[in-house]
Amino acid sequence: MKEGVFCARQRTKIVNNKKFTRFIGFIVLKNSTNSKNSINSINALCCLLFALFCIPLSLEAKVTGICVNCHTMHNSQNGANMQHMGPGESDTGPKNLLLRGTCIGCHSATNGSTWKDPFTGAPIVFNTSAPTYGASSDGVAHQGLAGGNFYWVATAGGHDDAKGHNVLGISAQDATLSAAPGGGWCAGSCHYSLATVPGDSFSTYVCTKGNGCQGCHVTTKHHVDEGVYRFTYHHFPCYSAGNTVRGQGDPNWEYNPTQSIHNTYIGDSSHSSITGGGGNISGFCSGCHGMAGWFQSDWSFGFNQPASSPWLRHPNDYVLPASSEYDAYTAYNPIVPVARPEGGFPADPSQVRPGTDMVMCISCHRAHGSPYFKMLRWDYTGWPGNAQTVGCSTCHSSKD
Repeated sequence: MKEGVFCARQRTKIVNNKKFTRFIGFIVLKNSTNSKNSINSINALCCLLFALFCIPLSLEAKVTGICVNCHTMHNSQNGANMQHMGPGESDTGPKNLLLRGTCIGCHSATNGSTWKDPFTGAPIVFNTSAPTYGASSDGVAHQGLAGGNFYWVATAGGHDDAKGHNVLGISAQDATLSAAPGGGWCAGSCHYSLATVPGDSFSTYVCTKGNGCQGCHVTTKHHVDEGVYRFTYHHFPCYSAGNTVRGQGDPNWEYNPTQSIHNTYIGDSSHSSITGGGGNISGFCSGCHGMAGWFQSDWSFGFNQPASSPWLRHPNDYVLPASSEYDAYTAYNPIVPVARPEGGFPADPSQVRPGTDMVMCISCHRAHGSPYFKMLRWDYTGWPGNAQTVGCSTCHSSKD
């Protein structure tokens, strides 16, 4: 290498349970008596200071560990297959990409206490017994990690269609609903059901990944940090940077969330797009559930949702008013999360800011499933009268 050439080093660290990658130093190859190289040193120092203090970058944690944790060369060791089997799975044959298991095989556990696979480190989203970990609205029933758990919609948990998303390999198709509530477009696709095998018409789509887990987690690139929240993309087109869902994920997936340690979700109060852009989690949900609370002005499917009160459906990505009963919600409660505007995260994550932060789909619902009716994050059917957190009265404080 020649004089005056420098290279950067990076370090990843956890701050308030959030992952940040920053440039931490430059190696400058110089002759200290050379004034030109002294200028290069000053320039490098300026770049270092800028990188350290001005451009923190939140990233999605990529997988770590040895290759054999997830991959097998020949699917054979000492006369046995190498597959990591999930509940109800029986296929011990080799898998695509030399993987040792399916999504379900790696993200499930045959008890209620395991929240992270001890072998691969994968977060558990499907326990075959009721989860004994994660947030609880009543101090008794735990709901698993941030997205909840598929236990209640699976056979082991009673196969209650009202308590989780029906997903291929975990539960049968919903016995009552023939399509996603609030949706019903792209027949035969994941927009209808995540529990059926896609039809031929869907297989012609550019973004086809099949139903099941990859109906939502489209590009599960476990080897890279792409800045994509939980491998979720809007479409079309898939995989483009502008169509990613963005946010900050708790490194422990809200195994034990607190007022200051939790996921941070993006909202978009402009409702600029239902299928892409904005990075907002509610826009992603609306790809299948658009009529559940999106605004008529944003898409032409006849949603009949006005842009202001009186509402026909509960609004999403709507700024929590800084007045009346709403301005009482100022201390963040992970049972009732709010969305933040992109680029406008609070310095103190324990704060809720009426007039800035937004209500979103997962302010009320778990993405995977919960022990409560309609995948809610609390027991609405027992309120009022039950001594637990109920999200309705968290925002509508005068109604408690």
